[in-house]
Amino acid sequence: MEKSVTERNEWLITLTMITGFTGAFLLQMFSAIFHPPDFSGEFPVYPENTVIIIQLSGAFLLIGLTVIAMKAEEEGQILAAAGFTAQAISFGISFMSLFEITDVASVEDYQGFYRITISSNFLYFPSLLLIASYAAFRKWIQVFGFIASIPLLISTILFLVGYRDYYTLEAISNTGYFLVSLTWVLWAFNVYMNYKQESKRNSR
Repeated sequence: MEKSVTERNEWLITLTMITGFTGAFLLQMFSAIFHPPDFSGEFPVYPENTVIIIQLSGAFLLIGLTVIAMKAEEEGQILAAAGFTAQAISFGISFMSLFEITDVASVEDYQGFYRITISSNFLYFPSLLLIASYAAFRKWIQVFGFIASIPLLISTILFLVGYRDYYTLEAISNTGYFLVSLTWVLWAFNVYMNYKQESKRNSR
């Protein structure tokens, strides 16, 4: 039976979210494996190709977050919608700051980049609390999202109290970003499962 316009739209919305979240994860992994930062100097150096790939990953992520925020608002879940929007802004700030590190020539420059990155976390952490109100996500996925953010919280606190070993900070932060990117994949899985369940209900 041919799908109705509404069913096609729901599928396209679902596909956009899945593509956004999984695409962001895959590009992050590609960057980490094939274009890792250079840790041989006084501070980590990110090649321009690395930054471009991460920026592309960010584009996928922001599209996914924008669509799911609009969907949550349509469902009347305003706090969750605000959380997804806040997280999109947070990652947008973080991704934009990456352009700063292609021209870093000193530890002072790198510290300036890191300040921007850390400041984006001030919006990221509250966004998790708002997203936790999203009824469409399974509880264990919500819990994983909080666990994934712990390394980012640790690196943020360490930087704020004056810790300046950037290799250690990068190791902690990158662990956090890897776990957070896994959260995106779990979101995509949850979105797909919700779509399948809704389709079954509608077909009865």
